[in-house]
Amino acid sequence: MAQSPARWAAKPPIPLFISVEGWRLCGSVPRGHHRQGDYAVRQKSFGLLIILVSYATTFMLGMYITMYDSTIQSIADGFLANAAVMGVMIGMQHFGMIAPPFFIGAFSNWAGKKRVLMVSYMLLAAGALLVGLTHSFPAFIAAMFIIGTGYSVMEATASSVLSDEFPYHSRKHLNFSQVAFSAGALLSPLITQWLKGFGVIFRHLYIGCAALFLLIALAHALTRPRNDKGAAPVRFNPL
Repeated sequence: MAQSPARWAAKPPIPLFISVEGWRLCGSVPRGHHRQGDYAVRQKSFGLLIILVSYATTFMLGMYITMYDSTIQSIADGFLANAAVMGVMIGMQHFGMIAPPFFIGAFSNWAGKKRVLMVSYMLLAAGALLVGLTHSFPAFIAAMFIIGTGYSVMEATASSVLSDEFPYHSRKHLNFSQVAFSAGALLSPLITQWLKGFGVIFRHLYIGCAALFLLIALAHALTRPRNDKGAAPVRFNPL
């Protein structure tokens, strides 16, 4: 005979650290009991993870863009570049940002925004790692193009994730993501100058950025977006 809910609360048949779904599989909870509530808890956890990953992403984008501005002179000195070559170095990254916006929307609807963002994380990490390791100027130029492409893809897609996943709270989340971007842009020069006091050079900074992008990519891989390909929005409050 199945135990009553009151008896479950007083004396659970198995340890409390096992989930409700585990109770059901063990035969102690009637089939279907609490399934909807357990699913809602999981969905809320995934929603919070998506928000945190999105904020961390925009924070890193802000950090990178001002770190690049504050290190471009030391990069040019490292490659013995003159003013004309510095212009090429700066322009190549922006050149990589041109093409993706023309096709990224249709590609996201086909492949899904989660996969698109994962590709952009890999591009940014690969480009930053290449900058940190290479001593070849052509390889550095290629790395700048790769970073520009990944940056453009991520900037265009990260905001749409928040809009599609939380359509009834999109304005709030987009505002907070802009705050995260601004905070990263503000803190990056301060952190860069502080680290330079310990002998850190631009190569170390780029390798560190690559590691952080990979870490965020790992967290992104754990997300479960509900509207990955622009499906109809679901009314859900993650907070």
